[in-house]
Amino acid sequence: MLSRSAQEAELEATIAAWAAGRDADAAVAVLQEVGVAAGVVH
Repeated sequence: MLSRSAQEAELEATIAAWAAGRDADAAVAVLQEVGVAAGVVH
């Protein structure tokens, strides 16, 4: 099993692609729906 640091570029690209299609409020709503503590930081 590879460590997170060994897969960092792929992980960051996956997160960026997911976030790119959402505004901050939409991303927070999706994350909170699945139990992730999330909020918009200004």
